[in-house]
Order: sequence, then structure tokens, then C-alpha cells
Amino acid sequence: MRKRILSLLIACSMLAAVGTGISAYAAEVDSGLSSGNNVLSQSSASEIDKKIYDDFEYVTYESQNHSKVHITSYLGNNSSVVFPNTIEGKPVVSIEIYYYLNGEENTTVKSVTVPANCESCRFDNFAALEEIKVNSGNSKYKSVNGVLIAKDKTEFCYPRNNKATSFAIPENVTWVKSNAFFKCKNLTSVTVNDKASLIGGSGGGCGLSTCPNMKEIKVSSKNENYCDVDGVLFNKDKTSIACYPGGLKGAYSIPEGVDAISVDAFYACDGLTSVHIPKTVTMIGGIMTDMNFKFCPNLTEISVDENNEHIYTVDGVLFWSDTLVAYPAGKKGNYILPENIRATTFHGFGGCKNLTALAVPNADFDVTSGGWFESPEDTPFIGCDNLTIYGVSGSKLEEHAKQHNIPFKPISEYPDNNSSSKNGDLDGDNKITAADALLVLRASVGLEKFNDEQNKLADVDGSGKVDSADSLSILRWSVGLKDKGILIEL
Repeated sequence: MRKRILSLLIACSMLAAVGTGISAYAAEVDSGLSSGNNVLSQSSASEIDKKIYDDFEYVTYESQNHSKVHITSYLGNNSSVVFPNTIEGKPVVSIEIYYYLNGEENTTVKSVTVPANCESCRFDNFAALEEIKVNSGNSKYKSVNGVLIAKDKTEFCYPRNNKATSFAIPENVTWVKSNAFFKCKNLTSVTVNDKASLIGGSGGGCGLSTCPNMKEIKVSSKNENYCDVDGVLFNKDKTSIACYPGGLKGAYSIPEGVDAISVDAFYACDGLTSVHIPKTVTMIGGIMTDMNFKFCPNLTEISVDENNEHIYTVDGVLFWSDTLVAYPAGKKGNYILPENIRATTFHGFGGCKNLTALAVPNADFDVTSGGWFESPEDTPFIGCDNLTIYGVSGSKLEEHAKQHNIPFKPISEYPDNNSSSKNGDLDGDNKITAADALLVLRASVGLEKFNDEQNKLADVDGSGKVDSADSLSILRWSVGLKDKGILIEL
């Protein structure tokens, strides 16, 4: 009951924290729909019948009693693309070509020209895009060194493969929108201006964590909302991390006193190898749908201060209550999910190419129980190219695995390639006996001292600590009662 109340309180606090970003995003969409500026959200476009014109996929909609066009995709293979000013006599007012985790990137387009009527642009899916040009008749935008910038300097669109290594956010930009710098591979440094009051938003972080060579985020000393510490972006009072540069290599320890990690602040960080979270952190973005610590290819371990009352780690994996938050994508080998874990966050195992075998002993484990999956194609195991799941036959997990073509086998067939020992076998005789139960009982009261490997073997119920409950489980197993606390008979 205490955990449920705690979960509810954390969820409420997270909703309150992202409220500013949600309100700003909603206001922008509402403004766009009424004025013809930024016109359609990603989900709105998917609900309308799409049409094809030449190599462009588009939708039409009504705004201020006029039909307008929103381009959602480019289907050709040209390196230089000039977007049409009108389609079927209707003005093209927005181009939003999104990147999808389960989609395919366009690697051919290097240059685009924005048409005269266009008032909103995104080119996330153009991985090779070097420059954005602008039709001379466009009254809103101009191109500066290949970057699309509003003439009033209130917004910008940065090409993913622009050759510049540094960029200063235009002086009048107050909101650096979600994924504004998505996977910009040549950027090493970005400077935040005086006026930026919101970086990222409800739709995700600003994208600098996804830039593989980004080493430093700098902030103007006159900015009243943000600051930088060792190249990492914080809010002004340093209680919240806003973004970690994706190219900053090695281990990182979040400073004591930080109580929040912003949405997607550590998403897809190529350079990050390990991260430590202090006891003061109470909130990680919108934890169930957040992308923090996911798709970080070199991240092998997440650790949490043992006095943190909100989140915890077991064997380098991050948990919240009975939910897996993030499995480090760089962690190699096999993994047995603790039996008390019943759910995972959105893409909780995202990008884990090194995870080869996952044992899930809880028959009630349900990857869709949170309701945060946007389409049938979504799965928390996206990018787990070498994974075989071992679980309970007939479970929802088995159904999900089959739906997504993920190999699934009964949990009894799970291989133990990480260790020559068995869970519960503390004396190394390849048997689980009362002697093992006695060793665990002695350790639980401080009469024996276990090393890390022994602690892992002794914690048979996956609680994160060795106690008398583990000893009882081992004892029951040793006399043939097959207690469920022993996760796998290896």
C-alpha cells in the first residue's frame, strides 16, 4: 500500500513539473491551427487520409475557411529537394518530416528548399541534410550558413549534417523546441542565448543529448533560467539537469542537490558509460514515457544512492517501484528480471543490442499495462536485435514477443552464460542445500560478509538486499518445495 501511495505521489509531481511544457506546446498547436503557422501535430496528421503528389506525401486541412497543405514525407531519392509552393492549388504551409524509432531514415537528401508559403518546418528524418535553403518569396524565413532561421530570430531549424561545429541560438528564441538539434553529428558546442526560458518540452528534450560529438553546452551569463556546469545544461538554481551533451565521454555523477532530471536529458548519449544518481533525485522526466538513459550504446551501469527513497538499481539496471525504468544498452550478456517486476517503461530496453537472453519469471509482466504505446508496432524491446526472451508460456509477454517477431522460449530453457554458479548456491557445490540457506541467514544478520557475486546469488527474490526471506526461499527449494523465490533452476 505504501508503494502504491508513493507511486501516485511521484506521478502527480511529474505531471506538475511537465505542465509548463505541455501548456506551451498546446498553445503553439492551437495558435498554428487558427493562424496557419505551425499547423498539425504528428498524431493529428496520422488520423487524416494522406495523399501523394510527385514524391511528396501530404494531408490537407481547413484553417480560417481555407484549404491548406501539410507535407509529412518525402518518398524520392534525390539529393536536392525543392518543396512545392502549392499542391492542387492549395498553399503548402508546413513541412514536418519526423524521425521514427521503428522507421527508416532518409540518407540521400543533402539540400532542401523551403517554399514561399511555408511557415513551419521539421526535417528530423533527413540524416544527410547539410543545408536548408529558402524561396526568395518566403516572408518568414531566411537561410544563414545553411540553417533555417526566422527573420525575427524567434525560431530555427538545424540540419542534421550541417558542417558547422558550433552554433549560437538566435537572440530572440525563447523556446528551444523538442529535438531542435536531433542527431546533429558535426556539432561540438552550442551556446544558449539570454532569453531562452524553455529548452525542450512535453514532446522531448532539445536533442543535444543525441548529438554524438556534442561536448559542451554553454549558457549566456545573462540568462535567468539556465546555466552550465562542466558543459552540462542545468536550470538556474542547479536543481534540475536539462540536457547532457551526447559526446561527453566517460562516467558521470549527477551532483548532490539535483532533484529532477528533465525529459530526455540523457537520451541516446553516445559518450556516456556509467551514471550515478544521488539520493536527492525524486523525479526523472515523465518516467513512464521518458527516454532518459535509453539508446545510450556505451552505457553499462546505472547506480543510485542507497538512501534514495524513490528509485533504485539492481545489477546496474534502473527501477521505480515494480517497474523497470531503463536497462543500460551497453550492458552485455544475459539478464534475469527480478520476480517482483511487473512492468516496463516506454522503450525500457531500447537499443540493447548486447542483451542476448532475458528471463522474465513474473507471469503477470505486461509490457503494455501502462497504456503508453502509441501504435501496435511499438515495443520496449526496439533495437534489441540479438534478444531471446525466456518467460512464462501463455503469458502476455509471449503474445507480445510473437507479435513483434522476438524469439521466445519457456523460462525453463534459460541459459546461464554469465556465471558458473546457481542462484542460491553460496558454497559453490552446484547444489542448493540447507547449508546455503544457513550462509544466507548468517549474512542477513551480519555474521557473514558476502562479495558482490555472492550477494547477487543470495538475493533470490530480487529485492535488492539479502535477508531472511532469501534464506527461507533457499531452504524451501532445498527440500523440494520449489519456492518461487528461486528465479530459475539453472
